[in-house]
Amino acid sequence: MGQAAGCAGLMRQPYIDEDEAPETDKRPKIVRRLSLISGLVDTKGTDDLTKAGYSDDALSPEENRARGKMNCGVRTKKGFVPGNPGKVNQDRFVVKWGLQKRDDVSLFGAFDGHGPVGQEISQYVATNLPIYLENQENLLSDPKKAIMEATAKLCARLKVEKKDASRFSGTTAVFAIKIQNKIYTANIGDSRSVLCTRVGSDSFQSIALSEDHKPETPSEKKRILAAGGRVHALKGFYGPAGPERVWLKTQDIPGLAMSRSIGDGLAHTVGVLDVPTITEYEVSSLDKFVVWASDGVWDFMPNHEIGHFCSKYAPDMDAAAAAIVKRACSLWEKNEQVVDDITIVALQLHGLD
Repeated sequence: MGQAAGCAGLMRQPYIDEDEAPETDKRPKIVRRLSLISGLVDTKGTDDLTKAGYSDDALSPEENRARGKMNCGVRTKKGFVPGNPGKVNQDRFVVKWGLQKRDDVSLFGAFDGHGPVGQEISQYVATNLPIYLENQENLLSDPKKAIMEATAKLCARLKVEKKDASRFSGTTAVFAIKIQNKIYTANIGDSRSVLCTRVGSDSFQSIALSEDHKPETPSEKKRILAAGGRVHALKGFYGPAGPERVWLKTQDIPGLAMSRSIGDGLAHTVGVLDVPTITEYEVSSLDKFVVWASDGVWDFMPNHEIGHFCSKYAPDMDAAAAAIVKRACSLWEKNEQVVDDITIVALQLHGLD
């Protein structure tokens, strides 16, 4: 959720079916606005990308060689806003097997666009990020530096090519480069990546590979206030409503619900950054699944549920992704009067035996 609009070590709870899953959030309903200027949201172009256009079965021989024994599934679903029947899906994703034509290097990610034309920004990033990363000669020798440099180049170019569109619109970005048995995860915003590792015969521990960038996080808030911004929730009739947001000093705009993003030129004048935080994780044989998803999944669905769905449907990760989207959507409908766009990339690293 963008404009007005990592739990590690949790065991999954045993339940039989996603429709029978326990209530995970009993907070009273809060009417959330996906955009403070939702009436200006572009309603042309893509509407629903439920099937996402990705399939392991449609890969080239080179891509299949890089995929090896891993399985990947993708689902993305347009949200719902009352009074806006023409709403478009602003989420995008990337799955790129065999980066730099190497069988042991691949890219995965999810991008949550927001603002009037947020889908333009998320699409730009999803299209161009693989190109910038492929051109990094230090991708293998210094992956973290390569990711930083590629992201900086991408963001600088976006500000030129999408100058007008990126003033009030932007996107999150959570993506990872898997190099052999290491996963380098980069995050900008409040999308999230979670890894599921096996503990015992039928349980999974969830490990957040990224940290959400929220305005209320003390270090992020300090930077925004020092840059002349304000941080507070929308002022509702009964008090603060929804998440804390970033505002200009003297104007109630843009109301960004994250402290880092790509694009969002106006918010960047008051301390919002497009610099990723990067983590490194060494994969073991017990690590079974990784997901990258927009906050449409995480706003109501806890990290620990991911292992249940992935293990239930594996090796069909497309079915697992579809089940997670269904579960997330049902939680939105129970808790809110709107439904955010929901996108997930689900990867099976190893078999369950």
